[in-house]
Amino acid sequence: MIGLWILRPNMYVVDKKRKQIKKKLIDECECASGCPKCALQVSFVDKLADANIPAAYWFRKLKDFYGPPNLKQAAQRYCKDISVMFDEGASICFTGNLGTGKTYSSCAILKTALMKGFDVYYTTLSDLVFYLSDYELKKEFFSKITRADFLCVDEVDSRHFSDSEQSESFFGRTFERVLRYRMQNGLPLILATNNANLEEAFGGQFKKVVESLSHNSTQVVPALGPDFRLRKE
Repeated sequence: MIGLWILRPNMYVVDKKRKQIKKKLIDECECASGCPKCALQVSFVDKLADANIPAAYWFRKLKDFYGPPNLKQAAQRYCKDISVMFDEGASICFTGNLGTGKTYSSCAILKTALMKGFDVYYTTLSDLVFYLSDYELKKEFFSKITRADFLCVDEVDSRHFSDSEQSESFFGRTFERVLRYRMQNGLPLILATNNANLEEAFGGQFKKVVESLSHNSTQVVPALGPDFRLRKE
């Protein structure tokens, strides 16, 4: 993973945040020196960062989620039976408007899986295609996202496919490769899209591929409600 961290545009921000939070955890502990409790917390911060989970969601708890109730309930059910979800290769897709808590819910699932000892990874569709099209990084990155017990692909949106037929084909074929591998090997996917449903993000032959691969094992959860970030403000 060293190569990926060096080349990621946000590497400096995330790595600095990792160090800052680890120091704060130790400073706030009564031991102020790194007791077993601190060590456990610091170790989990490293796992969160290595899993590429956005730093903004590291310490946000699902019980404090104030977005659409159906999203919270679906994520809670999935987290409650996280080991069963893995055994069954059960995937989940959050759909709907911006700011309704799809990323929040997805990261909550990943963090639960991490705490249960699973290997997880978070990426966006844009980053996924970027790394899989890079000659030096694609082999390492494909190994990472196919080896993860739980993979989250965020921002699976039609805007990535609308520029041209070539763009649609490129994004579609790349995503299809990952989707097919994980579905055929019973590995869970957590997906999030701003479209009304996953199929709307794809056109032509790739729409049919997504429909056929995800039909039997993916629970689709629509985000019912307005942008809760605006409501909070």
